[in-house]
Amino acid sequence: MNGKNIIKFSAQKDLLNYAINRLEKTSYEAIKLKGIYNVVLSGGATPKFIYSELTNISTDWDKWCFWFGDERCFDMEHNDSNHNMVKKALFQHVPIPSCNIRRIKVELGIERAVKEYGKDIESVDIFDQVLLGLGEDGHTASLFPEHDIGVDEKADDVLAVYNSPKPPNERVSLSVKRLNRSREIIFICTGKNKKKAIEKFKNNSDIPANKIKGLERTTLLYCPENII
Repeated sequence: MNGKNIIKFSAQKDLLNYAINRLEKTSYEAIKLKGIYNVVLSGGATPKFIYSELTNISTDWDKWCFWFGDERCFDMEHNDSNHNMVKKALFQHVPIPSCNIRRIKVELGIERAVKEYGKDIESVDIFDQVLLGLGEDGHTASLFPEHDIGVDEKADDVLAVYNSPKPPNERVSLSVKRLNRSREIIFICTGKNKKKAIEKFKNNSDIPANKIKGLERTTLLYCPENII
């Protein structure tokens, strides 16, 4: 596996522009090489701005296939649903075939959602790109410290998360093992309150985020300025 690179930005607009440029570049390369671009999306305030800006790029949207790194067990129209957030920021504004949006169907119940998403995701061997956040405790997706995060080779690709330290209690998440089958991982982190988490990431502390590495590239984008 590769090493990891940390890029610090002084302004949020520069972080957003960098992330969008990476997505545009890797999508172009993947589509040219194999006719499809498999990207895993994150929830959160900063990614929301990225998704909104993505609507301005020129690309073959019908060649993009969207996956989700995790989902909270809310109704799909809930304001805190990752899918609902991305739908409002991106999906409603570009010509993406509905079959290319592979959401986690938490409305079916957590166990069935895990089973169905696990089957669905078998169609992809390696993701082209994954966007992830970084929590103050070092969690990423819905992989929390002192929880089963699916590091072992025999771990499932998709995990049911109970007793989450952040609401809601129940979530569905891709495991570390599955996320590591990705060409490029991009962690996106903003705000001064993330300083300790950044230091843990730099120092390779025992946090979930440090278990995840892209096959070709792992980058953390950080801006102390809060996203507005």
